Order: sequence, then C-alpha cells, then structure tokens
Amino acid sequence: MKHAIPKASFTLSADQFALWSRDGAWVSEPGEIELMVGSASGDIRGRASVTIDGEGRGSIAPAAIPTRSKVK
Repeated sequence: MKHAIPKASFTLSADQFALWSRDGAWVSEPGEIELMVGSASGDIRGRASVTIDGEGRGSIAPAAIPTRSKVK
C-alpha cells in the first residue's frame, strides 16, 4: 500500500530572508538560498531553492513576520 506524500506550501516575503547588518539594519542580499525540509537537521527529506535578485532593507526582524503555510 502506497502512502500519500504530503505537500507543503509556504508564502514568504522578501523581508524573511534579511540578515542583520553591521550598520544595524535588516538587509536582504542577492544570491541563491537553499530551503530544506526534514524531521531534523540530519534528516533532510526535501530541498528547493530561491534566488534573490536585488538588495533591500527591512524594518522588522524576520522571525517576527508571520508565515502562511498549508499542508495537503
């Protein structure tokens, strides 16, 4: 009997990829970011990547931004 593989989707904003800079601001930098999903850091079961094309400045800590998610 085959088990259904659940699918998850997330809505992320650019601010959620920001890093704290030396000048005391949240900034996002261009580049590729790998997203990993698993039961633990040693048990990665899925991977995807996103590319950020430009730079930006945020006004809120990424952890304070709500993330919408849905699992089917």
